[in-house]
Amino acid sequence: MQPMTQTFTHDDILRYLYGETNAQESQLIESALASDEALYQFYRQNKELIGQLHNITLEPPQRVVDNIMKYARRRTYHPVD
Repeated sequence: MQPMTQTFTHDDILRYLYGETNAQESQLIESALASDEALYQFYRQNKELIGQLHNITLEPPQRVVDNIMKYARRRTYHPVD
C-alpha cells in the first residue's frame, strides 16, 4: 500500500509564505513544492509579490494634502463650551 499523497491548495501555500504553518505542515509543503512545478510557480510568484508589498510606501499625493489644508483653512471652528 502506497502512502497517501498530500494535496495542497493555494491557500496552504500562502499560509506557508506568511509563516502560519506548523513544522510538520511546512515540511510537507516543501516536499510538495519540490515535486509540483505549478505549485512551485505559484509559491515563487507570491513570494515575489509579498516582497514587493513590503516595499510600498503609502503617501497621499501632494495635491490631496493641499486640498485638505485649503478646506481646513476655510472652515470656521466654534469651540464647544
